[in-house]
Amino acid sequence: DENDEYRKYLINLRKNGQYDELSYVMHKIRREDLSMVDRSDAVIFNYDPDLMTCGSYEEYFWSLRLKRPAFIVIEKGLNRLPLWIYGCVPREYMFDSLKKLCYHLREIDTRKVGIDLNRWRLLDYKYR
Repeated sequence: DENDEYRKYLINLRKNGQYDELSYVMHKIRREDLSMVDRSDAVIFNYDPDLMTCGSYEEYFWSLRLKRPAFIVIEKGLNRLPLWIYGCVPREYMFDSLKKLCYHLREIDTRKVGIDLNRWRLLDYKYR
């Protein structure tokens, strides 16, 4: 149910000082979003440096802690990627377009590019 209308509702809760209700709702959203990362096979963080985001960062870093295949795309140029990211993942998991990421994923799928089993914990035993 996270759409523009619902986001306006949350912003109004904050604006009107309804912090207890906002906290309750946001705890639920955070729990559900992180649960989706727990159950994911891979994560793609489509990062826009001009948008203020907080949850997406946590989901991305959580996926790294879980050793999920995690990729980051920043179509506005790798030079706008936060410096911290360069210390979190190898360069080959950073892309400046979705097209380049899709090409890389096809290369993995056809086994032209190997996967790093020391870095990734895949759920399917046949890939471990």
